[in-house]
Amino acid sequence: MGSSPSRKRLASLALASFGLTAAAAACNGLTGVGDLVVGSSNGFEDGGENDAAPLSSCGARQVCMPNEDGWSPILLVGEGRTLTCPASYPASSTLAGVPFGLPTTECRCSCAPVGGTCLPLSLDHGGNQCANATLPVDLPPDGGCVTLPQPVMIERAKLAPQGAAPMGCEPQQTAAFPPPVARGVCGDAVIAPSGCARGEACVGEAPATTDNCIVHDGDVLCPSLRFPRRIKLGASPNDTRACTGCTCATDGCAGTELTLYGNTNCGGLGSEKLRANGTCNLVLFPFGLNVRSAALTAAGGCRVATPSIRTGDITFDAPKTICCR
Repeated sequence: MGSSPSRKRLASLALASFGLTAAAAACNGLTGVGDLVVGSSNGFEDGGENDAAPLSSCGARQVCMPNEDGWSPILLVGEGRTLTCPASYPASSTLAGVPFGLPTTECRCSCAPVGGTCLPLSLDHGGNQCANATLPVDLPPDGGCVTLPQPVMIERAKLAPQGAAPMGCEPQQTAAFPPPVARGVCGDAVIAPSGCARGEACVGEAPATTDNCIVHDGDVLCPSLRFPRRIKLGASPNDTRACTGCTCATDGCAGTELTLYGNTNCGGLGSEKLRANGTCNLVLFPFGLNVRSAALTAAGGCRVATPSIRTGDITFDAPKTICCR
């Protein structure tokens, strides 16, 4: 059964009325309390709970860098590079610092034998006292493998210097102090209008041979993991670094070792190590060793008794902490 014309007109009026009501509600929704504020940096009104949420970037060839709590954005010029500051960082200065990646100092001690030597060596073997036969040990002292012209059967052996072992040892000390280097800094960064996070400013991206960094007076920690490189610079260096004295002692040539092998390539299970201390030793008891190759590691007969250590440090007048990305 079909609808009457009057009912169709009523349905049309009802739909039209619903559409107007929905449109009005939509308009009221865009102008009500708590709406999205045009120009807000974070999607909330000023003073909102998430007002400090950062935007994704600042601008082309620009970066957001900390610019509060004593931190200022700078460019740090690479070591050995000419200090040429761009217009976006017009203020140039030079500070002193320690070369990046190098130790602040290095103290070394070596010992020179006095009154004797551990080389050349003799290998005495045979009998209960290792006195039946003597073989000169004419091998390179660097541990290189040497194959013997013919195998030698050894059951007992004694390794000792042919002459007198060192009677004393003289310390020889060296100190390496990498000198401070000059580092160029470009500051007074031009701040570009943008939407960085609260406490940060939009500044120019570092050109080649420079790094985007931040600087703070004094010796402080970097503000976040965004800046893993921490560099201490200053106006002028005060260097009190030094090395303490070292001492040496003899070791009776015990640091010199001869290793005997049962095969021709200085390997395998059958081997025996002898120290040049003049002691008669059993070799692979109870069977002995048919020696086919050998390797000699020679030492000077001395050892460091007291090492040299660093004292003092390098500090700077008007120190500054620079943290770089």
